[in-house]
Amino acid sequence: MDLEFKKKWDFYYLGNKISAKIADNVFGEKIDKGERFGKGDTFEVRMEIKQQYDDSVNAYINKSYTVIEVVKHIDRPAQGKLEM
Repeated sequence: MDLEFKKKWDFYYLGNKISAKIADNVFGEKIDKGERFGKGDTFEVRMEIKQQYDDSVNAYINKSYTVIEVVKHIDRPAQGKLEM
């Protein structure tokens, strides 16, 4: 895992899988101090989306994503046990 934020990370945004760089140094410091996160966690973020106009479809197309700030980290819910 790239915890130095040099590479893009995969996220789901509005139901679509995206790759985004994380530019939040404060979040990086929290990770360095031991904050844990994993698959299924949710992040509330401020994100920059760069777009480019595409004449062929007469619309702006998202070209890149950058997480500017991780506002809130929500752990995934614990899986319940089934009674048998």
